[in-house]
Amino acid sequence: MTLEGAVAEVINEYRVVTNIGAKDGVEESHRYLIYSLSEPITDPETGDELGQIEYKKSIVHPVEIHDGYSIMESDESTPSIFDTQLSPMTAMTGSKKKLTSDPEFKHGDKDVEIGDPIKFYEDKSIKHPQAGVTVDGNEVAVTSLADHTAGVFCSNADIDHPDEIDEGVNGATSVGQTFTCDGDRVMGITSDGKTGTIKTI
Repeated sequence: MTLEGAVAEVINEYRVVTNIGAKDGVEESHRYLIYSLSEPITDPETGDELGQIEYKKSIVHPVEIHDGYSIMESDESTPSIFDTQLSPMTAMTGSKKKLTSDPEFKHGDKDVEIGDPIKFYEDKSIKHPQAGVTVDGNEVAVTSLADHTAGVFCSNADIDHPDEIDEGVNGATSVGQTFTCDGDRVMGITSDGKTGTIKTI
């Protein structure tokens, strides 16, 4: 997804206004990256411009979405002082990470500020297929399936939907089933059609 904009206003330590909103495709489940760019890097031998380094400043999520703009809030937390002293099971939860006045977010002497570019980072609502499989030669056995995973199949099988999986030949839809895969990887598919690699053969 290509969705880019800029920080239009810094509200406080945790929230900013961006110039992208509902009309641009912003959704509550989205996460966005606020970043800065280095000065252009030049090849010392040819003088050609090579590009710029992208410096991450923050990950934010929408809390208010309007037609032409959105208010976004920090989506990260700073580690608690106890995190380095106690085990993960007993460490206290860190506080929400600030967008300004926090050295962790600075590139040089810059906080998140008006004009910083922002772009789509990820969609938290997307569930990728998850499954457990064992592979013996080209025989694949399904050992586990996540609730949102409809099945697994061989990557060279022309399958776009779970009900098209040819059981026992190139796919399986339940734990305990086996199938033959002559391809190079086993793919998973979710109930809403999203696919992803489960295991490379």
